[in-house]
Amino acid sequence: MRALNARPSTPAPRRGATFLQTHAAFEEIRSAARAVLSPRPRIRIWVPRCGAGAEAYSWASMLHDLVQTPVRVFATDAGVFRQCTGEFSTAEADGLLTQLRRNLLVSAPNGWSASPALSHHLIRVDHALLTQAPIGNVDLISLQSAELTPSEVPVVLARLRECVAPGGLLYLGDALTRTAAQAALLDGFKPEIGRAHV
Repeated sequence: MRALNARPSTPAPRRGATFLQTHAAFEEIRSAARAVLSPRPRIRIWVPRCGAGAEAYSWASMLHDLVQTPVRVFATDAGVFRQCTGEFSTAEADGLLTQLRRNLLVSAPNGWSASPALSHHLIRVDHALLTQAPIGNVDLISLQSAELTPSEVPVVLARLRECVAPGGLLYLGDALTRTAAQAALLDGFKPEIGRAHV
């Protein structure tokens, strides 16, 4: 049997393949990160549910340019070594301006690869966010798109809140703080702890 008028299939977008540098709030994020993180003797960032890793590489690139202190970005996900390879298609890199692309990526046979200067900042860890012990005492947690169910969101927010070091930053996607109850889980943060909904 043959399907009639079938359209060519297009691959579904990969989770975690959107770079922070393409976001409208990027300069605001960059300024907050510089103000809070620059004075620290070393910087630890956790990007849970990192998927393809664009968000983790975004932070590595941003802080590589902003600070002189050692930066470690923990890119975690279940199956992270299969997903977060540092390889990005031409379509995934299209949103980056030419200069930003030069800072982040190098040309590869099938698109783009994360530059070696950035890759040494990343530590990939196979990790299930809901069931395994979280990475603690981090200076910044960034979770933009986690594909969580409504019942999982409060559990994850409570876990993340406990992992941020005093004075650290927590950047969350709007889907994670959509309701008042979810946002209330983040109340009680000291004023210097920033939260951006990107």
